Amino acid sequence: MPDFLKTSFLFLPIFILSLGIGGCGSAKNSKNQLMFEENPPFAIEEAYFQKWVAGIKEGGAGIKAHIVFSSMEPNVVVREIFFQNKVLQAKKSINNPKEYVGEFSNNSRKDIIMDIDPMKEAQNTPSQNFPFELKENEAVIGYLFGGKTNYFKIHNLSEKERIAYPQSNPNNRN
Repeated sequence: MPDFLKTSFLFLPIFILSLGIGGCGSAKNSKNQLMFEENPPFAIEEAYFQKWVAGIKEGGAGIKAHIVFSSMEPNVVVREIFFQNKVLQAKKSINNPKEYVGEFSNNSRKDIIMDIDPMKEAQNTPSQNFPFELKENEAVIGYLFGGKTNYFKIHNLSEKERIAYPQSNPNNRN
């Protein structure tokens, strides 16, 4: 009987540890995807995206995602907008304090190191897996509230008319 007790005391901590590890990631569903908040501490007035193109070749082109809030709890911190397989830093609009904008350009990456030496290529930053499956007109807002990161999915962003910046680089605009 003492051997049985020794064996039980050996397996009991392993069993408890495995239960604790299995409970981690409670903000994910069974497919290991992040869960969306159904009742966020804000209301959205308008959500849209807009393509832009510079008037000169070096100016590039890109897309801006706009989220305009009609109300928001004071402790909400909007951090990022997940849109079209990109993670965009959400920046508060200068013209409208209720609006957040995320922007990306379609320019090819010029910071990738291609070299015969694998050690030099190892300095490249690996691309991150996009955590959501979204349609072209869907976005997710990542925000902090109550000390934790939450996500809210926006369906059916409207597309506004493309902006063509004449003879200027939109990356250097005010």
